[in-house]
Amino acid sequence: MRVLAIHPGVHDAAAAAFDGYRLVAAVEDERLTRRKGSGDGVPWLAIDEVLRIAGWSRLDVDAIVSTRSFYHWSYLRYSLPKEISYAFRRM
Repeated sequence: MRVLAIHPGVHDAAAAAFDGYRLVAAVEDERLTRRKGSGDGVPWLAIDEVLRIAGWSRLDVDAIVSTRSFYHWSYLRYSLPKEISYAFRRM
């Protein structure tokens, strides 16, 4: 199974390619942009470089994994009825 792993973020964005459990390639975005701690979301440059090193196209990837994602703050909170319910339980 060919896996593309990405670490998006505002600091130290990176990508890696695995074939089964074997690491094929790994690149940090800062090595390509020449800016320390580079990263402004999905590391597209690192993804393209990792795929080039591995000799894969985007269609060859079986799974994509991410260490984190950016979600709107409303997705990280409970709905108002749940908040009220939990507040009553804590009291």
